[in-house]
Amino acid sequence: MHSPTHTNRPGAMTSIWRSFETLRSAAAALRMVAVVWSLAACATPSDPPTALGGQCRQLAQGRAYWIEDGWCATRNRGPDKAVGLLIWAHGVKGYESQNQSRFPLIVDRLYHAGWDVIRHQRNGSYESSWAITGTRHVRDLAERVQAARDAGYRRVILAGQSYGGALAIEVAGGIPVYGVIAYQPGHGSDASLVTPQRNHETLFRQLVRATTRMQAERATILVAPGDVHHPYDGDRGPALRAALRGFGVVISDQSPVRGHFAGYDKEFNDKFLPCLTRLFNPQIEPRGCP
Repeated sequence: MHSPTHTNRPGAMTSIWRSFETLRSAAAALRMVAVVWSLAACATPSDPPTALGGQCRQLAQGRAYWIEDGWCATRNRGPDKAVGLLIWAHGVKGYESQNQSRFPLIVDRLYHAGWDVIRHQRNGSYESSWAITGTRHVRDLAERVQAARDAGYRRVILAGQSYGGALAIEVAGGIPVYGVIAYQPGHGSDASLVTPQRNHETLFRQLVRATTRMQAERATILVAPGDVHHPYDGDRGPALRAALRGFGVVISDQSPVRGHFAGYDKEFNDKFLPCLTRLFNPQIEPRGCP
C-alpha cells in the first residue's frame, strides 16, 4: 500500500500545476526581456549618422534609429538653399510606433518659410525608462545635429511633442542649436514618489534644470494646462521663463486651449502661429508673443 500524501489530492495537484505554469510564464517573459534588451544594445542605424533625410515610411528592420524626410510628397532643398534644418522628434505611446505622427502646424509653416524638415525616427520596440533609453536617444539625436552641420546646414532647430519635446531640450543642453520648439515636453518613469502629483512636480523640476542648460538662440516651450499626461498644479510658465538663457517664448496658462495636444488646435494656432513663425526667422529680431 502506498501511504497517502497531500499531493494525491486533486485540489493540491491543480495548485501545484498552476504555480508551475506561473513560474514558466515568468521565465519566458524574462527570456523575452533579455532578448529585447540584447537587440536594443546592438541596434544601430544601418548607415553612419546622417542629417540628409531619406525615403519616408521606412520599416525599422532592426534599427534603433533612422532619418526620413518630413513628408513623402515634398523634397528638401539641401543645405545650400535652405534657411536651415528642422529635426522633428516624435512622442511615445508605450511600444506603439509614433513614426508617422502628424506635425503641428508650426513645422509646416517653417518648411514653407525655407526650412528643410526631417524626422528622427525611433524604434518603438526599444522605448523604456528615461534612464535606460532616454540617454541613448539624446546621444543619437545630438549626432544628427552634428551631421547636419557637417553637411553644411548653418542653422538647426530641434522640435518635438511631449517626449520628443523633452528630447529636444535635453539635446540642446549638450550641443548649441539655433532653435528649440518643445510642445508639452515631458518624460516620465524615473521620479516615482508617493503620489502622481508629487511625481510630476519632480519631473517638472527636471524639465526646468534641462531648460537652464539649453544652448539655443531662440526657443518656444508650450506647457498648456489641463494635460492629463503631465498634470501639474499651478502655472509652469514663470519658472521656465527664468530658466531660458537665449530668447524664448513660453506659453503656459495664457494658452487659449488646454490639453496634451494644445499646440495642434486651430484656436491655439490662430493666436500664436504668426508670432512663432516670425520667432524663427533669422532675418527678424526676435520678440515676444502677445
